[in-house]
Amino acid sequence: MAPMPWTINSEIYPLWARSTAIAIASCTYWVFNLLVSMTFLTLTEYLTRFGM
Repeated sequence: MAPMPWTINSEIYPLWARSTAIAIASCTYWVFNLLVSMTFLTLTEYLTRFGM
């Protein structure tokens, strides 16, 4: 899944919009990676507390 934002954007957008689309996709990708990294331990503690 990691190279998907760059692969998809480089194929579907025209050349004039490609750099902007890749920049937005890259920022979104890193924001969601940060979100997962920041909440993973809390989420696993919460889920294992109830035996899941």
